[in-house]
Amino acid sequence: MSVETMAIAALFSHMHLGRDLHFDGEVVWAASSGGVEVFEPSGRSIARLDHLPSRDATAVGWFAESFVVGTNRGAYVWDHEEWSPVGPRDPVVSVTDLGVVYRTGASWPEDDGVKMRTVEAVSWNGELVRFSADGTMSSSKGIVQLPGPVADAEVVNDQIRIALHMSAAVWDQDGLTVLPIPATAAGAVWGTADGALLDDRGRRVAGVPAFIEEVREVDGDWVVNTNRGVWSIGQQTSQWTATGICDNFITGITRHDGELVVSTFNGGACSFDGQKWTPIALPSPMANDVLSDGERLWVATAEGLVEAGGQVFAAVAPDAKRGVPGMNHKGVNALAWGQGQLWAADVLGPVEVGRWKRHRWSVQGRSHQAIAACDTGEVWVGSEDAGLSVRGAAIGHR
Repeated sequence: MSVETMAIAALFSHMHLGRDLHFDGEVVWAASSGGVEVFEPSGRSIARLDHLPSRDATAVGWFAESFVVGTNRGAYVWDHEEWSPVGPRDPVVSVTDLGVVYRTGASWPEDDGVKMRTVEAVSWNGELVRFSADGTMSSSKGIVQLPGPVADAEVVNDQIRIALHMSAAVWDQDGLTVLPIPATAAGAVWGTADGALLDDRGRRVAGVPAFIEEVREVDGDWVVNTNRGVWSIGQQTSQWTATGICDNFITGITRHDGELVVSTFNGGACSFDGQKWTPIALPSPMANDVLSDGERLWVATAEGLVEAGGQVFAAVAPDAKRGVPGMNHKGVNALAWGQGQLWAADVLGPVEVGRWKRHRWSVQGRSHQAIAACDTGEVWVGSEDAGLSVRGAAIGHR
């Protein structure tokens, strides 16, 4: 494989899944599945730590005047010349001012003997507080059962603020307070899976188009780490990290107007011009296939057949006449091109797009998942657990 091919493969497969944020008063450190990136508070990227022994970074912070990066293969300390491994080679869940905490519950440099499957940990009142996947909070004072699995935890103003996916909780000297907020990130405000930032009363204060994993306040603005990189939210919202591919679950690939276009299972579709990825506006993030007919770009989605930059063709009534634009069903699964004709397979059968001739090859309880239009004029459709059909004749059943 050539260097150029390797670079392209890395670019196409690379996607930053936000894991942690740390603001040291001067710069913002962002840990992700792609490594660690360093930003000025203005959002300008000033460094990328791509030379880490493991780029799958899970936590970042300072301990005993040393910069520490936690990864899925242990923790590393920068000694001003190279990265030195410290502690066990287990996945790291947190870097605190008391040391590193691992998924096993162990800690470094001093191990307090705790053994539990740990998903998050914070330093509070001079001790380590750990959180388990089954929703327990453990400290030297005992174990507290939380009302759900822990997504994130952060200490703010002497409170431990805990995101619990379907709710949120605040722990302080008075005990536990549960909030009806579906939080995935904890900070002075709560981040959610749909990109909202909420206050303690559940009121939306801001938002981004991404799943929020971490939230921090930096010079009066909110900075969030998400499944689409790092964003800042102040008087305006801006994305700090370069936009990557829309998702890693690829369902279709095509070339259109000199650009590569991909469809993805839950990230929509996007195009690549050789420098950057650009999302394509769709009515659904579930894009099942993508195809260019040389002039127009088509995307099969869960909400209809999309002509990019144009119409969305959803289901029409069963008695609609031939020629009326629309599909048998809004769930479109596959696209094909043959003999100058675009074909789309939706849940109920194939459709001749443009002629708008709809074929209903109903298979009880199943849907049509794949389609091929051949130069011979044959159109083949594969169904879910019900075999292969061609021009309406059922063949290939087992």
